[in-house]
Parts: sequence; structure tokens; C-alpha cells
Amino acid sequence: MTGPRIVAGYIRRAHGIRGEVVVRSLSDDPERFAVGKVLHTDESPPQQLEVARSRTHADGMLLQFVGITDRTTAETLRGVSLTIDP
Repeated sequence: MTGPRIVAGYIRRAHGIRGEVVVRSLSDDPERFAVGKVLHTDESPPQQLEVARSRTHADGMLLQFVGITDRTTAETLRGVSLTIDP
């Protein structure tokens, strides 16, 4: 049995037109946002988001998730917390 999920960061805003988002990391481990990692949202019902692209940015991390390819969709994630399994 696993414990409660850990909040790794939250989505601040969309970035650019290709579906990237700026994430404020609450983790000291950048590998939590590596390509291929699966993050969970705090929404109801929760979503699973797989990282397709990841890079550092002045405001935090820039992430793009599999299936999110435009700014409009990325904007719907604004303010969402991203959690990981412990």
C-alpha cells in the first residue's frame, strides 16, 4: 500500500503556443520532472500527465505533456497542483 501523494509543484501558466506550461517546482529533485515521468493532478477526477519535454526556465520548469499541444489546452491547467507517488 502506498501513502498519500507528494506535491511536486504547481502549474503557474501557459508558455508559448505549443502547449508548454511554467511549473513552480516544490521539489529539490529535478528528475521528478524528467521526460517520461507521470505526474498526477489534484483535480477531480485526477488526471495523469506524462512529461513529453522538460527544461529549466527563469520562472521554474517548462514542461510539455503528452497530448497537450496548444496554448488553449495548456491554459486549462493553470493553478493545478502536480503530485507524485512517494
